[in-house]
Amino acid sequence: MRVDPGAPRGLDALQTLLTTARELVDGLVTDPQLGRIVRAFSMLPECDREPILKVLEKDAAWRRIVEETAGATGIMCCVISIPIDKHFL
Repeated sequence: MRVDPGAPRGLDALQTLLTTARELVDGLVTDPQLGRIVRAFSMLPECDREPILKVLEKDAAWRRIVEETAGATGIMCCVISIPIDKHFL
């Protein structure tokens, strides 16, 4: 295993890890939408969760790609507001 000579060692590495973990937890705890999506997701039948998760992951990936390449491509990503009940008609 290679050791990065610039990487923190011992207690410094532990302190960095704990600080990073605390920042991550703080971000998750203070995000009101995260709680909502977890509650809604947990109410879905287990067999429906995987396809819904795949759609969300694919959409997130494409949005990131579009945002990162917008300067070169001129393509912009925008949200189209569609009432949720129309998805089930």
